[in-house]
Amino acid sequence: MEKSSRNAIIISSVLLVGGLIYYFVGKRKGKKADGGNGGGLFGNKLTLTTGTCIYGKVGIIESDRKKSNDDFIKEGAEFEVKGTNFDGKYKVETIYRDNNGLIDYVSSDFPSNVCLINKEFDGKGKIIFKKYRR
Repeated sequence: MEKSSRNAIIISSVLLVGGLIYYFVGKRKGKKADGGNGGGLFGNKLTLTTGTCIYGKVGIIESDRKKSNDDFIKEGAEFEVKGTNFDGKYKVETIYRDNNGLIDYVSSDFPSNVCLINKEFDGKGKIIFKKYRR
C-alpha cells in the first residue's frame, strides 16, 4: 500500500470517529436544551418536576409539560420519584392530559396517605422516566 493511500485511510478513520462522537454528544445536548436531562449519551431518561399530588396522581408542573414525551411516558412505563415523601419506583397506570393534549398527571400506586391533596412538593420533586421499551 502506498504511503498516500495509508494516510488517506487514517485521516478518513479519524474524521469518521470524530463525526460519530460529535453526533452523539450533540444529540445529548439537544435533549438537554429541549428539557430532558440528556440521560446519558443516548438520551434514555427524561426528568420532569413534580406538580400537585392529588388522589393517587402526581402532576407535572406546567412549565415542564411541553417536555413530556410519549417515547418515555406510556401506560406501564416505569418511573422514579425523588425529592418527596413518597420517593420510590412506580409504574404508570393512567395518563391524564390537559386541554392542549400535554401530559398533566400520571397515576400510579402512590401511598394513599400522601397523595390525597398534597401541594407540598409542587415544583420541588423530580419525576424521572426511562425510555419505554416493551
